[in-house]
Amino acid sequence: NNGSSGWANIIGATSNFYDPPGGLTSSRWYRRRVVSCGQTKYTSAVQVTVEPTTTWYADNDNDNFGDPNNSQQSCDQPSNYVLNNNDYDDTNDLITNIVPSNFYHDGDNDGFGDPNDSKYQSVAPAGYIRISGDCNDTNAAIHPNTKWYADTDNDGFGDPNNSQQSCDQPSNYVLNNNDYDDTNDLITNIVPSNFYHDGDKDGFGDPNDSKYQSVAPAGYIRISGDCNDANAAIHPNTKWYADSDNDGFGDVNTIKTQCTQPAGYVSNNGDQCTSIAGGVSGCEEQLYQNINLSNENYVFTRAYQDEMTSSTQIKKEADVIESVTYFDGLGRPKQQIGIKSSGLMSPEDLRNELQMDWTQGQGSTPFFNHIGQTSENSRVTGVDPAGKLSLLWQCGNDVE
Repeated sequence: NNGSSGWANIIGATSNFYDPPGGLTSSRWYRRRVVSCGQTKYTSAVQVTVEPTTTWYADNDNDNFGDPNNSQQSCDQPSNYVLNNNDYDDTNDLITNIVPSNFYHDGDNDGFGDPNDSKYQSVAPAGYIRISGDCNDTNAAIHPNTKWYADTDNDGFGDPNNSQQSCDQPSNYVLNNNDYDDTNDLITNIVPSNFYHDGDKDGFGDPNDSKYQSVAPAGYIRISGDCNDANAAIHPNTKWYADSDNDGFGDVNTIKTQCTQPAGYVSNNGDQCTSIAGGVSGCEEQLYQNINLSNENYVFTRAYQDEMTSSTQIKKEADVIESVTYFDGLGRPKQQIGIKSSGLMSPEDLRNELQMDWTQGQGSTPFFNHIGQTSENSRVTGVDPAGKLSLLWQCGNDVE
């Protein structure tokens, strides 16, 4: 019964089971008629729900995506079958409904993977990316976009104006571009400058002996200006003292600071008589120096050699003769000292003494000697007792 017409017999449906033909719809009602012993009975009418036949697809890798090439039709879901047919490879659960591709391990996280370490699947595993080409997957600075800089002078530093891009390091190229001059291996990544030879180690270099490089070579410094690199006492900070009396001793109160020696100036400042030329501290005679005595019992004696009214008039050592006598606790003298009693002489006296003590000997070359023994003596240049630079004769051991 279709719900509007009467009931109709189904030809051939005489057994306990009936397999309706295709094309049935859910609008049909069915009932069973039974004829027995002259009586006809009918079952209750039932409506048949018609469901279309379902196609199921094998999911052998259990990734919930079916193999489009392996299916069966069934009303109920067969085991290991699913409704979709989206699996790109039903033998690999890592390949699902997403188009698979190669993923490459990126160990250094530089955006390029190792071509020798790849996985073919639908979703990138942790640490893997789609882009390949890394030639060193342990160094993030090295990849196909790495820029290398020429190191022509082999100092380990590259020329910023000469580069090429590649993954593998080209010969004589480096990663950095810090070289200030790639034609000179002494100029590196440190700003170069002039260094000057400081032969006398006075902190000032010779301006005529310089090297332009990054690091100071041994014996060279940054500061120039030395006018005599063989004498540590002469440099731009050298103090020169006016020698107005030309005795070789300078005035401590008149100074010039410069490298070269100014005319009329000397390097020492020991002139105690700036208006008088002399060989003893710039004086003709030794200036008087006060003495310091101990705190023992003593008697100090001073004999003036020139008439004076006050001790403040003493100017030279030759002006006085001084002595001191020390006493013990009972007043007995225990020591008497003649102060400076070795006999100070004026330069003229000293020169006379030298003439009296030395005689001109006779040898292969005339020279002054003592006792006349020419074989015992040799020539030397030095300061004589008068404070003058002279040609002197040095004696050997005398037989006397």
